[in-house]
Amino acid sequence: MKKVLAILCALTCIFGMTACGNETISAKDTAGAEMAKLISTELVIPYMSNFADDEMADRYLAEYNKDELQYIMEDTIYGWLYASGSQIHVYVDGSAVLSGITSFNSAFDSIGEITELGEPTAKVTEKEIIISVPVMGTLKDATGEFIYSNDLFLTLNAIALNPNDTMGDAMTKAGLNTLLGMGTVFAVLILISLIISALGVIPKLQAKSKRKDDKVEKAGVATENVSTAVPQIVEKEELSDDLELVAVIAAAIAAYEGATSTDGFVVRSIRRVRR
Repeated sequence: MKKVLAILCALTCIFGMTACGNETISAKDTAGAEMAKLISTELVIPYMSNFADDEMADRYLAEYNKDELQYIMEDTIYGWLYASGSQIHVYVDGSAVLSGITSFNSAFDSIGEITELGEPTAKVTEKEIIISVPVMGTLKDATGEFIYSNDLFLTLNAIALNPNDTMGDAMTKAGLNTLLGMGTVFAVLILISLIISALGVIPKLQAKSKRKDDKVEKAGVATENVSTAVPQIVEKEELSDDLELVAVIAAAIAAYEGATSTDGFVVRSIRRVRR
């Protein structure tokens, strides 16, 4: 309680000196960081630890929206600060509470129960105050992260509990990454091998296609020759038929006139006229 009162007194002095220079800004950042540390360790982590129970976490997520969760969290912080004798108000982003419930509930599955909190650290920037709190669990350790706006009045914008990787976890991830990398390399090698194999097949396919085209071309030439030869054969047959007809007529005329020789006749080729 004495620590809380000391921080509140420091904040009161800072807020009353709004016209001061760089030293005042530095003091304000320091006081804001200390207040953020105190709220994170004394209020936010114990409050969020209630959501280690899956049933309670599911009930809150199902029954309340982010605005209602924001009101509940702000009211809890205000009640805690008021009991400490402070008139300072800390705001909360409802989305941060919503994601914080999910984060804490998920983290408790791997870290077990909280046994101890380490010394919090603060990283102060022009716009944010980032609080990191070491959290020791029965199964593994974790780190609580809480982000506040660096304004005149603090606003809690992010809540998360991140389990730390143990040596076994690190080795498992390293093994998986190695297997993934080797698998990728082998897949690329297999793909390259298939491409090289395909380069040998392509010329064969091209040669086969060329032979097929040559056969088609030869067949076309043969067909054209046959088409040309047929009319010639028909013409010769017609001419032969005409000569036979003329010979028969000449013999008939000679027999009629009583001639024994056909030397007086001249045989000419006659073409049949088709109508």
